[in-house]
Amino acid sequence: MIEMSFYGKRRFKYFLHRHDLEHLEKEDVPKGVFCKGCNRHILGHAYSCSRCEFYLHPSCAELLQEINHFFHQCVLTLKIFSSSFTCNACYQARSGFAYVCETCRVNFDPECVHQLSTMKSEDGDGRIEHFSHHHPLKDYEAEALCHICGQLCSGPAWGCSQCNFYLHKYCMKILPRRIKHWFHSCPLTFLTLPDYRCVVCLKTGSGLIFRCLKCRFELCVECCLMSVIKSNRSSKHPGEIQHFFHSCPLILKISSSFTCNGCLGHRSDFTYWCQHCDFYLDLMCARTFAIKSEGEEKKIQHFSHWHPLEPFEKMEDYEVLCVVCGNPSSDPTYCCSRCKFYIHKSCMDTLPQKIQRFFHPCPLILLNTPHSYQCAACDENCLPGLTFCCGNCHFQLDTRCALQPMIKYEGQEKIKHISHVHPLTLYPENNVHHEVCCKGCEKNCSILAYGCSNCNFYLHKSCAELPLEIMNSYHPAHPLILLNVGSQNLKKVKCNFCLKECGGFVFRCGECNFNLDVDCAFLKPTVEFMKHSHLLTVVDNIYGELECCACNRSCISSPAFRCLECDYNLHLVCGPLPVTIKHKCHIDPLTLKDFYVEDEDDDDEFYCDACEERRDPKLCVYYCEIGCPMIVEVKCVLSVVIPALRGERGDVKLRTAVRQITSKVISKELMVTEMKQNEAANETREGLSFDDIFHSLNASEKNEINDIIERMQKKMKRGKESVKGKEKDGTHPALFTSEAFRRFMDCIDAHNICLWKQYKQGSSSLKTKRSLLNSAMILNGPSVVLGNEFPSFLLEQNEFVKIGDVLLSPTLNSIYMQLLGRFRDDDIPGLSPKVGSLILYILCGVIQNMSTTKVVDVTEHKLGEWVACLKWAECAGFKIQFLFRHIKRVARVHYVFRARKLLDSSEVEHQQEIERTREEVEKLRTKMEAATAKFQLIEEHKKSRTAREKQFLKKTPLAMQWKPAADGLFDIVKDHK
Repeated sequence: MIEMSFYGKRRFKYFLHRHDLEHLEKEDVPKGVFCKGCNRHILGHAYSCSRCEFYLHPSCAELLQEINHFFHQCVLTLKIFSSSFTCNACYQARSGFAYVCETCRVNFDPECVHQLSTMKSEDGDGRIEHFSHHHPLKDYEAEALCHICGQLCSGPAWGCSQCNFYLHKYCMKILPRRIKHWFHSCPLTFLTLPDYRCVVCLKTGSGLIFRCLKCRFELCVECCLMSVIKSNRSSKHPGEIQHFFHSCPLILKISSSFTCNGCLGHRSDFTYWCQHCDFYLDLMCARTFAIKSEGEEKKIQHFSHWHPLEPFEKMEDYEVLCVVCGNPSSDPTYCCSRCKFYIHKSCMDTLPQKIQRFFHPCPLILLNTPHSYQCAACDENCLPGLTFCCGNCHFQLDTRCALQPMIKYEGQEKIKHISHVHPLTLYPENNVHHEVCCKGCEKNCSILAYGCSNCNFYLHKSCAELPLEIMNSYHPAHPLILLNVGSQNLKKVKCNFCLKECGGFVFRCGECNFNLDVDCAFLKPTVEFMKHSHLLTVVDNIYGELECCACNRSCISSPAFRCLECDYNLHLVCGPLPVTIKHKCHIDPLTLKDFYVEDEDDDDEFYCDACEERRDPKLCVYYCEIGCPMIVEVKCVLSVVIPALRGERGDVKLRTAVRQITSKVISKELMVTEMKQNEAANETREGLSFDDIFHSLNASEKNEINDIIERMQKKMKRGKESVKGKEKDGTHPALFTSEAFRRFMDCIDAHNICLWKQYKQGSSSLKTKRSLLNSAMILNGPSVVLGNEFPSFLLEQNEFVKIGDVLLSPTLNSIYMQLLGRFRDDDIPGLSPKVGSLILYILCGVIQNMSTTKVVDVTEHKLGEWVACLKWAECAGFKIQFLFRHIKRVARVHYVFRARKLLDSSEVEHQQEIERTREEVEKLRTKMEAATAKFQLIEEHKKSRTAREKQFLKKTPLAMQWKPAADGLFDIVKDHK
């Protein structure tokens, strides 16, 4: 505590309270208050916070914030509990202060922690401190039970007579603070707990325990250290073994009652146990790792049976059945005559000890069960014997169901499938009710399907013939196992690819919790797109929330492109689409068009000619280029588009709508060749950045830049003077007139962008400043742009390659070629190649951005950016009046669209305001009528008062209201006497 003084009062800073504490003398302490640290009455002086009614004994207030104690290996921190806690030393319920270890989740009462100081005695009294007990331990010869091994302490021992706690000296010596045990993957820490449950012997109680601080896994000291501290009989047995009769490791434990899976005998005491399969072997059976038969070399040992197996000689009129397949012993067979156990040699050779089946998510282990059970597949009651079992889930399959997922009946259109009890009959196409769904993929059974009409159970033929295990490129680390989610009444699992909640068949990796439905499991990446490093896969439908990386909108309920590794997602219409398709809705080929809106269309309603429903004019369409009036939405031709994207139509040329980015479908045959060509192209390409070109300008090229800047500055000055002159005019034209639109265009034309500073004489480079734009790309090296005025859309193409005589971004090549076709010879100035490349970069970048922006999405700021950038090209000598005229046309449409929207919204707002005012007036009228009625009622009551009422009111002395209520009380009493 830190002492301070304020106005003569002693105050203290205390780490467990937010306010300062004041020292109170004994007479200043209120009666009946309790210490917040020990919850006992305060009878002497104390520390207090009167604002919070917080009081502490001086001894409690002086407790250290952190201590180290021999009883616990970690640092203990003092904390205050508002509710009760259990002390890990004395196991008593306490409240108030406690020394806590957050890591080990233990709490110690300060009284127990500091009791050591009161128990120290003279040197040589034989006491020691040990972490197994919170009190010092003394050398004892008395007979008592050891708290570690549970045996009688007949020899030298340490003990605490106060707590009746005793330990063998040998047990104390081998007791560790931390141990790595074969029973658990994490280290175990020694603790004393008031309440625990051992996971091995299932014993509950309080006392010494080994706990995993991460998993809350607990082992009592007897089970944890039994191989070391038990009697000579137990120490001869290893703690863990691998036995031929079981595929999992077996761990030594003590059990009060169990049935040995080897000899089927009932036992107690020591056993070797598999915690996953609930499999037991007694010590006698576990000691036999291989049973050898003397003098009989033909006998063999197999994990399917405990005893040796010998060849079975078939006898007439004596038929036996194989325990695995259930068929008669027509093939070579082995048997155990003592147990009447028969197994085909072919079944013996192919019988696995561990399988993974789609009928259950966990691995199934082959066991010899001593009890009868019900098969989870065929629901038959099975006798004790071989079974494939999941011990954790108590799930069991007989060997026939587990090993034969589909059995075909010869000469019949029937199969026996593991997913259903009865045989399934093959139904032709469209011969099943349209409302019936396949239990595998959960789709309608309109195609060939197997079914059981009695149970209304149907499977598509393709779903019935699915492989039980596949390797998939989306999850190459582990195989994916076919799992039937619906058969186990499990919660639906989500497909990692399409995000669908699956209740039927899925391919699953249980270790990684990775799932694919039966459709996504066989999809292949086929689409090459832009500079993405991986091929994209086309998904028919996205069932969950997924954001498109192009438009940042949700992809739910729409087809999409996906790269699962990079979590890269695109709407189908935001990604590359086939340039041309052939669809049954039209006789001619259909061509992809970014949008299809005729200039003469004055209404806002546009229709698809395939479905004859309204379509979104912002989205791309397919149309007949020959001249037929045929326009269809992409969603109406998905039956052709998606197969083309998946490579089912061979190599297809693709194009991304609006952005003019070309790509292709990579078929399986050309995938390797294409990758090699891409690698070669990447190795030979040497791209330049925007800054690289600027820093490489020579003196004459720098002068060209300065001339352009001077012309731009003069143009900017004239524009500002023109705007100021019109502002001084003071006239305000009517809204939405030609004059108002001219004023609007003047504001657009006054928008300027300062791209570069002039070169100074003798300077070798531009004055630079890094641009920290929130764009997709930052220029490499020192940037030549000023501040954040450089438009972000120009930074999207910052790689220049040689195209003819100029340097230009490859993505602007198509724009550049269209410009060359539009320009005449005198429209292009005679600039040097590098300066011309920089101006063309700006010019083509503006046109590219205009191509990717719908008119409905244009803003005043966007128009200003386009005009400002084009001024630089005009000042450089490019004759681009056709571009300015086009932007003016776009601006006019934007202005009219905004005006219409404003007029419509204004009319609606006025109507809403009128309606609100009308409602307020009605409320006031109702309130006024109620007040008037109340006033009239009072007036009528005044008029109808009787003479008796008036007399009664006069007799009452109203002046008494200003006197105390007890005034005259005793005078009245005196009168009554």
